[in-house]
Amino acid sequence: TNVEVTPQTRDGGFDVFSDRCVAQCKYHIDRPVGRPEVQQLKGVASTFQNYWPLYFSWIDGYTNDAYEWANEAGVALFAFNRNMEFESVNTWASDYQRLLLDLY
Repeated sequence: TNVEVTPQTRDGGFDVFSDRCVAQCKYHIDRPVGRPEVQQLKGVASTFQNYWPLYFSWIDGYTNDAYEWANEAGVALFAFNRNMEFESVNTWASDYQRLLLDLY
């Protein structure tokens, strides 16, 4: 509920804010999302109390460094497949997805 989507930015992404989450969505077709981008989201999310950081990426997914850092830092990673369905990439994403399904 109370979802706000920011306008698309020059880097091809946009942000989503809700009552519980702050999300970054990227559409890279030529490279995976790197650790600095995931760290940036975590920094933004930490300025809000009890917000879940969620990252959505296109098919290219995430670098190993981004994946490992997200697992340690508690950032949920999702990826869109070619059918435009999102899939959980790490355990945080699976846990948040289950929790949200239980809430709604």
